[in-house]
Amino acid sequence: MSAPARSLALPPIEPARFDATLLVEARLTWADRVRTEWRSVQVLTRWLTELTATVEPLPFLADAVHALDDEIHHVALCSALCEALGGRPERPAPTAADDATSARLAPSERPLATAIVMLVVNETLSVAYLQDLAARCEEPAVRFVLDALLADELGHRDLGADFVRHALPRRPAAERAEWRTFARRAVEHHRHKIDALLAGVPPERRALEHFPDPARAALGMTTWVRQALVFEETLELTLRPRLEALDLA
Repeated sequence: MSAPARSLALPPIEPARFDATLLVEARLTWADRVRTEWRSVQVLTRWLTELTATVEPLPFLADAVHALDDEIHHVALCSALCEALGGRPERPAPTAADDATSARLAPSERPLATAIVMLVVNETLSVAYLQDLAARCEEPAVRFVLDALLADELGHRDLGADFVRHALPRRPAAERAEWRTFARRAVEHHRHKIDALLAGVPPERRALEHFPDPARAALGMTTWVRQALVFEETLELTLRPRLEALDLA
């Protein structure tokens, strides 16, 4: 028996009102988000399996099920908006059940590793990105989707931190340096991308006010440079203190 469906009734949107070039970009952007949210479904499905295999406390399994349901809803929401803009959402290519990182870890290590990468690191960045988009978007249908995504991702981020607080102290103390290195590498993965995107931006231009781009914001988009600036600020002001508080830095 399936769970009750959440509403996909978006506020009306008229694609013809937007610049044709930006509209094409928006269709591609939201189609890509469909694929990204599908990837989140895959990762959280794997995490639920990992939690079950290591017999974690039932509240974490229940929260993981809820988070998985959120991600399935995100696929549907992003698909609905993509279609409303005249785009065509597509599923991603099939992927292996285990990614390269989890495959190298012992089964007992996998739930914590997934929580660190997917929920603590990636969702912290995702929350900042969505907050920046939502704060500048005034198009009702787009804002509806952004707000729904953001509300759920905040919960996923906090779920990750809660699980780390539960699981990390239960690992052998001798492993703590290795887990800090693991978290640092997860951050460095994003840091390398940020540095590459900002390489051509002079230091005096590295501020969000230099890249307002309201036309893209209306469609839930931003430039790569602005996204990199949001991520850079989040790494320093939000993620680093969060990792320190979790004894992962």
